Amino acid sequence: MNGNDNSNANEHSRIEKRRSFARKVLSSVEIAFDDPSEEKNASRGHIFWKGFKCIVFLTCLAYLIGQSAEFYRHYYTYPTNINIRVEETPKIKLPAATFCYRNRISAAAFCESFPDLCERPNNVAEYCQKYPQFCPKNTSSFVIPKHGHYTNYSREVSQVSQQLLFNRSDDVPFTMVNPKRYGFLESLSKIEQ
Repeated sequence: MNGNDNSNANEHSRIEKRRSFARKVLSSVEIAFDDPSEEKNASRGHIFWKGFKCIVFLTCLAYLIGQSAEFYRHYYTYPTNINIRVEETPKIKLPAATFCYRNRISAAAFCESFPDLCERPNNVAEYCQKYPQFCPKNTSSFVIPKHGHYTNYSREVSQVSQQLLFNRSDDVPFTMVNPKRYGFLESLSKIEQ
């Protein structure tokens, strides 16, 4: 029994050491007990506030879910398929010939209105051989504007041609515009001065 007594004594001394340590620590700690009635009032207010926040949150969540459901119902009522119809125009038969006529002023009408800006070509035979469509049968009085090609160059011809092209009407293609009608001769004299 001596061995048992020793082990009991050691255990007892350990317990005493713990108790003395707890007494020392607890004596330095001040424990304040609150009034339980105040605690109940505080906890009731706290519980009420938490409950109110929870009700507001659930109300907002329910409203969000309702709005989302309404949006998806509205979204899915309309089809999302896109139908694209591609129409091809029938092929247009192209013309057999294309006419490109850059100078819209008739040379004969130009020379009739402005005889001083026209002259006989330097080599009538060569000109008529190269451009037979512009040569008349009787070439004795044949004149062309002074563009510098088979004739002398005159800057006035370019100015008059430009002015006539600006002033002409597109209603009457390939004809000469009456220069007196547009006051062209007066504007040309101002340019020269």
